[in-house]
Amino acid sequence: MRHHHRGARYGQDHDPQHSGPDPGRQTGPRGPGSPTGRAAKRLSEVTGQPASTLHRLLEFGPQGKFMRNKQNPLETDILIIDECSMVDIMLFYHVLQALP
Repeated sequence: MRHHHRGARYGQDHDPQHSGPDPGRQTGPRGPGSPTGRAAKRLSEVTGQPASTLHRLLEFGPQGKFMRNKQNPLETDILIIDECSMVDIMLFYHVLQALP
């Protein structure tokens, strides 16, 4: 039986049985992230997986720098960014720099 979830903005259908890699497959940590805390909370509710803001995912430090970067990349095989159109160019640059 297929269950469909209507996408909030674009009317996409979502089939939970075909929504990505096998969750039982052993891969590295996954990083669902969003540009805002509110979006991260909603992403976590919908996926059942922990999600965080991109700043938290990149470990924004007290010196105003991201701890995750080329020299210290994210430990993830998959990075899902919700509401990517809301991410500004500089933040997206830092996300790309932190990918393994």
